[in-house]
This record gives sequence, C-alpha cells and structure tokens, in this order.
Amino acid sequence: MLPLFQKKNSPSTFLSPKTILCIPGPWTSRSEIVTTIAKSKRNEFIFTGKVLLNRKTNAAFEIEVLEHDFHLKDVFNQAINADKLTKVFLEDIGQHQLIVKVRAKTGSASRAKAIAAAGNALLEAGGIGLKVEPAGKVFSKEQWSSLLTASHSSKLYDMFVVDGLHDRKGTVYSNGMHTLGLKDVIVNLKSSKEAKHLVSAFARFQLENNSDIVPGQTFSIKDENSVFRIQEELEPAMKLSSPPPNPYGMWRLERVS
Repeated sequence: MLPLFQKKNSPSTFLSPKTILCIPGPWTSRSEIVTTIAKSKRNEFIFTGKVLLNRKTNAAFEIEVLEHDFHLKDVFNQAINADKLTKVFLEDIGQHQLIVKVRAKTGSASRAKAIAAAGNALLEAGGIGLKVEPAGKVFSKEQWSSLLTASHSSKLYDMFVVDGLHDRKGTVYSNGMHTLGLKDVIVNLKSSKEAKHLVSAFARFQLENNSDIVPGQTFSIKDENSVFRIQEELEPAMKLSSPPPNPYGMWRLERVS
C-alpha cells in the first residue's frame, strides 16, 4: 500500500533551530585556517572575523575556534554511527590541534545543505572529520563529501538525522529532523528492529515528498501489510529526557492493522 495524504497549508509560526558542525583539524593557528580555506576553495568561502562567508550565495555562518580537546577521540568513537569509522581515522582525530565549530540557523533542506557545504569547505581546508550536533553523528571527510555531492534529497537525512534512539520502555524515535524543518518520529512496537525501520521510512517520506501531514491519516510502507495511524505527539518533552525536544514537534505512529 502506498502512503496517502491530504494537503494542508503549513504552519508558519515555528522558529528556526540552530545546527552546529564540529570539525577538528591539524591547524596550529587561526590565521592558518583563514589561509587554507582561501586556497582550497579559491575564495568561494572566506573566513573573516567570526564569520565564514559563502561568496556565491552570501550565506554566513558563525565560527568559533577552540583548542585541542583530549576527549574528542572518545566522542567520535562512541558516536551512534562510529562503526563506520576506521582506527586510523580515530587516531587522526586524537591528533587534532584545533577545532572549528560552525553554527547557523537551519529548519529547511536548503539551509541544511548550505551549512553542510560550509562544513565541507573546512574539511577541504584540512579538517579531519565532522560531528553533527545535536544529532551526534560523526563522519570522515570522504563520507561527508560523498553525501553532500549526492543528488538525492534523502542524503540530507543521512547527514543530520538519527533514527534508532530508544528508551527503556522500547520506544524508538528519531532526532535531527528539526534541521530539515520537519517533525521527528516516535514509535512503540514489540520489535525494535521493525520500529526503527518504520521511523526511518516515515521520516524519509516527509523529506522526499515535502508533504503536509494531518493527524488521523494513515501510513504504510510500500509492499508491506501493516498500516499505522499518524498522531501528533502532544508532550514529547515530558516523555523523552534526551535529546532536546524538536521545536516543530513529533509524529507518533500507532499500528491499526
């Protein structure tokens, strides 16, 4: 069964959230960062003051330069998707000299892609890897660049969203959809594997179809028999202590057949 939805005007009262990218690198000074960005991006990006500016789009990103963090290797190693990282990469993370944090308002696919490009500019300028906050996902330079250059919109999901978080009661939910301007998803099923699959499928459906979803509609995954009722989670912050609540809210899916 294919998902069927009715259209409805989107609310326009949400505040845009902020997304942070953390990029450790071998740079020994702020001036070295400025120089390497200018050289690697041929002045597409420039770092001036506390701002990284995309000269083609005029998009500006807040920049903070931090000293070496002795715990950063462990942070990368303990990330939810750390199984995709190599030991050599983690050793390189541990040898970083400085950390650059990039901050910007997101809340849409276009803004998410803009900050992703800013992060990639720092990777091309010598950055070793990248961590997305608050989702907590980590990437090597090659992984991030590959996702950024892919044409399919679902790659933004792979960059900014975690879909396998769960609590002690078996509730499975996503985190990071706010970066894309969408609600996160929460599911409670007997099988945590099935719940994660459903969370991912529905969250990706939101992004790829740009649909306005109305409580009470039903959703099903193509070629699968189960049907789920879509409800708005009214008090997500009361139910989940971590991560921080999505300002756009959450969708809860409940099995009806």
